[in-house]
Amino acid sequence: MATPEWNSIDNYTMDEKDYYCAFLDILGYKEKSEMYFGGMYNLHGRFKRALTQSLSIIEISSILINVNDLDVKFFSDSVIISLPKEDSNRDSLFGMLFFCRVLSAHLSYEGLYLRGGLSFGPHMDEIDEEYGFSFLSSIALQKAYILESKKAIYPRILIDPSVVPLLTRDAQTLIAKDHDEYFIHFSPQLINLNGENADIVLLEMEDIYKLRMELKEQKVIDKYTWILDYYYWTLTQSKNIDIEKFSKFETTKFKSFSSY
Repeated sequence: MATPEWNSIDNYTMDEKDYYCAFLDILGYKEKSEMYFGGMYNLHGRFKRALTQSLSIIEISSILINVNDLDVKFFSDSVIISLPKEDSNRDSLFGMLFFCRVLSAHLSYEGLYLRGGLSFGPHMDEIDEEYGFSFLSSIALQKAYILESKKAIYPRILIDPSVVPLLTRDAQTLIAKDHDEYFIHFSPQLINLNGENADIVLLEMEDIYKLRMELKEQKVIDKYTWILDYYYWTLTQSKNIDIEKFSKFETTKFKSFSSY
């Protein structure tokens, strides 16, 4: 309606804050959901286990991130993670990146791989006091969603280019590059570069390799090829690992990884 009385609702003030926000998509969710309702795959239990383990690691490092301000929403095939950008006592960006890295690693243990984007901007997420409904509106989320849906493609969490200049020296250690795109470098959370869990990593990569060989759709095959190439590149960064044991996993498709 165009009456002044009706439109007076737009005379409002906001106490808006900038947040870091990640929008994550679980690859292969449809199949996992069908298995869950078929009693073959405990999707809820596996996500909860990954989240519990991730939060326990973060709590040990509570000086890095204020867990009380961290918000995680899991619905259907999506995960939304948000954290206030400004925290005078902590490096919030480091904390956000670290949590996403740890969660990505623990979900991969459960066979759940994440593709996503991370950005920052105005973010409003609140519960209506009168009716109890949830209201979420977020520029940060919109930008993260575009990264996930338009650019990420493979099981990686891309970093908005506008975030890169904000990286502290510590935060830079959590980032890698794929061509000219920055993504959260989560594999060191899985692969001990001293070689202490090389046998476990070998078994994990064997499982991914076998799964890839059973696939028919090229787009899906490429996603698992990307994972194998990314893990292989990570292994080559260590002098303590016998890389020859992993040579079967090397392909010529993805050769563009580099450290920050």
